[in-house]
Amino acid sequence: MSETLVINLKPSKYYLTLSSSVYLLSLFANWYYFYHLYLSILLSITLSVLAYQFFAKIIFLTKGESVKKITLSDKQLSVEKQNKSVKKYPWFYPTYQSSFLVIITFGKESIVIFKDSVEHHSLSKLNKLINANT
Repeated sequence: MSETLVINLKPSKYYLTLSSSVYLLSLFANWYYFYHLYLSILLSITLSVLAYQFFAKIIFLTKGESVKKITLSDKQLSVEKQNKSVKKYPWFYPTYQSSFLVIITFGKESIVIFKDSVEHHSLSKLNKLINANT
């Protein structure tokens, strides 16, 4: 009996909050610890540009290489990316598992799946299927 699990990923509010906190902390440290005005302005502009690119492409999954859908079936992991490319991986393993997030390594890549980026109970089903198939 083979069970198939399809997970459509969406942006995670936890990851957004964590990333926003790190960027705000770096901006605070920039202005609090640097005593050169022009250096602080330059670093603030650089951090703002990097934050814009990071949030727009990585957090909100709009980048072409962002994973949008994961299908786990018959001891095989299929990954569909934003640019509609689909790759199948016969070898995958969980790097970390908890009730809050799962990190899966497949090929040379890893993906972090937060609990709020999947439907209700999909993360526990994913944990169960990964443990059964690895």
